[in-house]
Amino acid sequence: MKTTKILSALCGLALMLGGCANDDITNPAGSPKAPGVYVRLAGAAGKSNTRAGEEEVQTADEKKVNSVLAVLFDTHYKDDASDSESRIGFYKTVDATLVDGATGEYSFIVEKDATYDIWLVANADNALTGLLKGTDGTDGALRPGATVEDFSSLIAAQAPDSQGEFLMVSTYSEKVTTGIDKTYSIGEVHMERLAARFDLVNKAEGVTVRKVTYENRAVSSSLLTPNSMDPAIEYATWSTPDGFSLEGSKDPEATEIQLMYSYENVSKSGETTLPVISIEYEQDGAVRTHEVQLIDPEAPAGTVLPIKRNHLYRLVLTKAGKLNFNLEVADWEEADAFGKSDLNEHLILPPDEQQKLNEQLLVYDLFTEYNVKSIDYGTKTVQFYDKHEFDLKELTKDRFFSFIDLNKQKLLTDQAILTDESENCYRIPTAGELQLLAPINVSTLPIPGFSGTEILYPHLTNATLYNGEFKEEVFLRDENNKQITNVDINNENEYGFVGYSQIQRGVKGTKITYRGTKYTEDPDSITTTFDIKPVYGIRFKGTNQYAAYRWEHTYVNNDRTNRVIAIRIKALPKDADIRVNDIVDNHSFWKDNYIELIFPLMGYFLQNAQTKEWNMMGYTEQSSYMSTTLTEASNSNFKRFIVGRIYASISSGSTSTPNQIRLVKVKKSEAEDQK
Repeated sequence: MKTTKILSALCGLALMLGGCANDDITNPAGSPKAPGVYVRLAGAAGKSNTRAGEEEVQTADEKKVNSVLAVLFDTHYKDDASDSESRIGFYKTVDATLVDGATGEYSFIVEKDATYDIWLVANADNALTGLLKGTDGTDGALRPGATVEDFSSLIAAQAPDSQGEFLMVSTYSEKVTTGIDKTYSIGEVHMERLAARFDLVNKAEGVTVRKVTYENRAVSSSLLTPNSMDPAIEYATWSTPDGFSLEGSKDPEATEIQLMYSYENVSKSGETTLPVISIEYEQDGAVRTHEVQLIDPEAPAGTVLPIKRNHLYRLVLTKAGKLNFNLEVADWEEADAFGKSDLNEHLILPPDEQQKLNEQLLVYDLFTEYNVKSIDYGTKTVQFYDKHEFDLKELTKDRFFSFIDLNKQKLLTDQAILTDESENCYRIPTAGELQLLAPINVSTLPIPGFSGTEILYPHLTNATLYNGEFKEEVFLRDENNKQITNVDINNENEYGFVGYSQIQRGVKGTKITYRGTKYTEDPDSITTTFDIKPVYGIRFKGTNQYAAYRWEHTYVNNDRTNRVIAIRIKALPKDADIRVNDIVDNHSFWKDNYIELIFPLMGYFLQNAQTKEWNMMGYTEQSSYMSTTLTEASNSNFKRFIVGRIYASISSGSTSTPNQIRLVKVKKSEAEDQK
């Protein structure tokens, strides 16, 4: 038996299909619309934008829609709630009525005026419908206040092709403000099937396929988690029926058949859930078996190839001297294979094009590579560390810097310049510049589904989901090097901008164990173990700072006591229409051509109230970085960037608390102007 790993630059790439277009819907049959919310289904529901001259790959059954539900989450705040439960959550699930079969237009009524995040579900079976409506009294049904995660877990319970109808869900939530006596149009909403499809193409003349077996085919799902699966999902073995036979021919129409449908699937190599497809074939009178392990060649060794919803996978047998087994990944809706030209045009660009885009980002070559080690306040000269690894004994209090000390030395002003021994010029960053590294504290933003900052912890054990957008305002400096406090509505303003962002956590990678705030490998002293998950973001959509982000809690040189946050950033083409799902755990996308910054988790010092001694805290867990930006509430309270939690925060600690410093680079000419 021969084993082959699939080699394709396409592996690990998410499907890149357009989102909703908030265009108007024409009145059906020329009659005026009644009050309600109107929506037109697209994508898997059969209204995809297939280009002229291309054969549509979907069958009529695969794009059939027999029912549509609208699942509503109220986005208002509770008056007396804590931050962790501020959102009202699930309101109700209502039936959508077909208005025009030719256009795929549906409408539904919401009986309470409010602003909602709305998910559409097509072809829910009776059991799922009862759970989503919460009307049957079944344990686990959605109740008022339930979360998006609760909704996701219910969706996962239905088989991918239950009763011959494919379960479909909107790609992401739609936000709409309703009025009982008004008419609203969401526009076109893209639907995706829960299932993936596998086809077999035998182009090898003289070779007859007798049997195909898919071991560890997923039969349950975590639908709304983009490229990852719960390790507790169920797996089964699928096989072609007895008597199956497919003879090889160079005519693809005569030799291509639909094999099966499967859930999306991700698993670790070496586990029983590694997806394996075995092909039994006859050639020259001999029967052989070829085994294909679905492993992602762009990922760390042994990472399973993500089988993703709404994709078409073609197993292709060819023979040119020797027999080859290949896997093609195609768009189930458009029948386009994801070839090199498609990738270059949309997500993975040629290195020179990606480099040019990266260089246009404000964050490009802005920050120093290493933290500040010391400052000579008399000469305003700075020394840097030359590595990211640290011995705990090196981290004495004099290697950290407090707001009080820096302010006393006038290093927090707009004009303060530091130099190194080579006379290169630097300054302490503003909060806006630090926000180019990570979002502002999102607990102040109206994000449904989680309590603000929890998704930004890459080492939490819970897998909070967020699949919507929030607005970020970034304040930088004006032409006189003064910090600004408001942003012009023009998003191209070089001194500040407003853009939309999305954040989501990926699958867990490693584990870390803490005893108190210290890392330990001693199993007898274990107190808390965390699953470490990378966090991903699409940030600043609609601006010239549009970019993909990846934050990872990791370590350097295999030394687990030297932990860091590694930030990878890749500029995106301004007109690229992608979602955070497209980059989550996408090893092909993150393989190269990115900007990377490393921030050591060096901890912080805390003063004992009784003894007045300064004690080292949080080593390997987090670090806080200084900015020159004061808060509006206080002339002595400043904004800082906390790594380990990954957000730019308003400091709530004492201004005497020592922090780390990462400087930004200043051109000598600019430094002279500032002086």
